[in-house]
Amino acid sequence: MITRPSSDLSEYWVCDLTDRSRRFRGLSFWDVWLITKEERKTDAKVRMSTAVAKGKLIQQIENIVAEADEKKTEIKRPGVKKLGQHIRQNKQLEKSVERQVKAFRPERTETSTPAQVVPIRINANEDCRFPDMTDLIFGEDTGNE
Repeated sequence: MITRPSSDLSEYWVCDLTDRSRRFRGLSFWDVWLITKEERKTDAKVRMSTAVAKGKLIQQIENIVAEADEKKTEIKRPGVKKLGQHIRQNKQLEKSVERQVKAFRPERTETSTPAQVVPIRINANEDCRFPDMTDLIFGEDTGNE
């Protein structure tokens, strides 16, 4: 490549690619430009085919979701409050059934004669009132001082 330091056509510098780039070593700028142009075209084609494949994949996923939605039966689930009430009712019903089955019922033995009744108070004439302490408190002293 030739670079002109001034507008004078008789002056010019000859330029080469540096040896640091092993990829483009020994090539002219024109060759490098052609190679990079081809790479950009290839990259653009790959991006285009990737975008098309991505669009097809998205469409396929949407079709699968739509098909699954059509097959799904509509189940109306009750709210949390209703669900709790149903659970509570079922639990109470199961408890009552279990109580009927597992209840302890002692055997009743029938006797021909009833049991003897023992009265709690032996003396029925016993006076159960509070004692009258007025004489003790306000009465005259007997001389015990």
